[in-house]
Amino acid sequence: MAGRAKQRALAFFLASTWGVAGAFSQEAKKVKDQAEFDLLQLVNKEAPNTKRIELIDQWKQKYPESEFKEDRAMVLVQTYQALGKGQEMWGACEELLAINPKSAPGLFFLMSLTTSLGDPTKYDKGEGYTRQFLALIPELYKDKTKPEELKEKKVQEASARKTLGQIAMARKDYLKAETLYTDYLKWEPNAGNISYALGNAMLLQKDKTKQIPALWHLARAAYYSGEDALPDASKKQLQAFFEKTYVNYHGSKDGMQDVIDASLKEAFPPAGWKILSQGELTFEKMEKIRIENPQLHTWLLLKEALQGSGGTEYWTNNLKGSAMPKFKGKVVSSNPPARPKEVIVGISRPDLSEVKLILEQSAGKIEAGTEIEFEAAEPKEFTPEPFMITADVANAKVTGLPKATGPAQRAVPKKVLPRKK
Repeated sequence: MAGRAKQRALAFFLASTWGVAGAFSQEAKKVKDQAEFDLLQLVNKEAPNTKRIELIDQWKQKYPESEFKEDRAMVLVQTYQALGKGQEMWGACEELLAINPKSAPGLFFLMSLTTSLGDPTKYDKGEGYTRQFLALIPELYKDKTKPEELKEKKVQEASARKTLGQIAMARKDYLKAETLYTDYLKWEPNAGNISYALGNAMLLQKDKTKQIPALWHLARAAYYSGEDALPDASKKQLQAFFEKTYVNYHGSKDGMQDVIDASLKEAFPPAGWKILSQGELTFEKMEKIRIENPQLHTWLLLKEALQGSGGTEYWTNNLKGSAMPKFKGKVVSSNPPARPKEVIVGISRPDLSEVKLILEQSAGKIEAGTEIEFEAAEPKEFTPEPFMITADVANAKVTGLPKATGPAQRAVPKKVLPRKK
């Protein structure tokens, strides 16, 4: 064959391999003889199929040290890729690395196959190949300064970093995955997919101390709309999950939007950040009441004890027949209206019926909302639903009651007997 035609064939072969792999040496190479060139041509013309694989095997057997052995190995990788034979492609990539340990295409394909094959036996090697590829990236792009080249470099590094996290997740090593995804977000904070992956890795550890920080990352992933954001359908599902989890933990949507807004500004929560649980909110509220209104605090504790699982025992052993401490409340209603002996009082709220006071003597008419204070009331009945304590109390132990008013009782006139005559 004429030399020029041979060079065109060789150039086409190199172009085909370069186009797919993107990292081959284009230095001048020579076939050993016409027979090798003929094999090269046959491989070059054959579509990706079993016949091409057979031709490559013949080439390898006849010319094991061909100057084209790396290109040949790359064509074998491409052929298995086109045929969708992942396991065989893995072996071909390892053959390629045996020829050139720094083969960027070989390392990249092995990195990708580690997660796509879903073969646990490949995880150890796959992690090693991924780390090799990650370490090779600076060398591959050391002389590249164009914006598109720098962007491509970042894409390659992002792919490697994601793969390391995915391998850890596949192994169910969620703590390692958390570390890897944390490192990723420190390297590139604007990544909704990684915020989701980090939150998920933290939740799967079932460590209570990490449940709330995980919500920060899930909130960010659910509402983030920049580069590497989750698909809209996935974000919608995650938003529903975040809202449900937040409300179940916090007790309401209060503060939820603040969490969302803050997470969109920063990839990580600030030091000491937390969402208060319903229990923590109740404790804070009770502490404030204890300081500002000790009477109300005592009442709320008493009411909680009666409404708890041991309420009946608490009533029988601690409250029934005992003098109650001093409480202040608002009158909800009274009966009979004009000269009441029964007064319904709300202590927790002015409109909530909680205590029925049975007065020793009738009082004057009492308007709803009147504030009274009572002590030493003696409970005699209790109903948990609706909640009500019925207690006897002396009028002298109640302040704020109006005195009974009305006409004075008339004296009954004595009967006058007739005089005897």
